[in-house]
Amino acid sequence: LAWVFSTLQLHDRSPVDIEDATIIGLTFDTTASIGRPLHVWFIDMPSNPLASRTDLVQRVVARAAQLRADGSLPAPDVIAGDFNIPIGSHSLETFAPGFTAASGTAGLGRLASWPRPRQVLQIDHMLVAPGWWVSDYQTLNPGASEHLAQAALVWPAARSSGPTN
Repeated sequence: LAWVFSTLQLHDRSPVDIEDATIIGLTFDTTASIGRPLHVWFIDMPSNPLASRTDLVQRVVARAAQLRADGSLPAPDVIAGDFNIPIGSHSLETFAPGFTAASGTAGLGRLASWPRPRQVLQIDHMLVAPGWWVSDYQTLNPGASEHLAQAALVWPAARSSGPTN
């Protein structure tokens, strides 16, 4: 596996060490356009293919629960990022129960995002909470990174026709 990692030039990743995931919570003041703030979590899960996705998700869920309990991380409306978990997997559903893949909500189905430039797997996701609708979801080639970027317009479901101006 170490030979595969070095041959594919995967940024000197260790096939043994498992780092923690990163959660970044941002709140956007969208009160003027949708009547309330939008809460987004950005996720970067470890890339180690030997790590149990279920174990990683359980650790992230526990940490997010801690941060939510102390008031430093609001409940998300959107969760996006590099999950390193294929779409449809049990661990992805465990991480965000009730959330929907933005690509599916926008009517596009599955969109591979890794590796760039010849995508094979959809391991990068944008997930929306119940009550949200996505239009114009797309993956974009940022010209760098191993992954495609994601972009979408996100609206409360009551406003599913999108912007009026």
